[in-house]
Amino acid sequence: MNRELAEVSYNYFAISKTTGDVFYLGEAVDIYRNGQIVQHTGVWRADEADARPGIIISGTPTTGTKYYQEIAPSRAMDRVEMVSLGETLSTPARML
Repeated sequence: MNRELAEVSYNYFAISKTTGDVFYLGEAVDIYRNGQIVQHTGVWRADEADARPGIIISGTPTTGTKYYQEIAPSRAMDRVEMVSLGETLSTPARML
């Protein structure tokens, strides 16, 4: 397993005191190779002309709800669909 640093991502969030929604406002990304920054793939901010804030966590989750988490065409587009609110998933935890 390669234990070299591969990426550092700084993510920007805001929470609505009214709805409890957590908005995703963008990210600054540093991609590393051999200890050096080589690119910034996926960088976006919601105040750019072609980008908008997304919702990373809904304050009122409802089965069937669909929304975008990232809205930055050609760089980052992630969409959520709530399919269940009653499932549990266990995964092994470990440090890389």
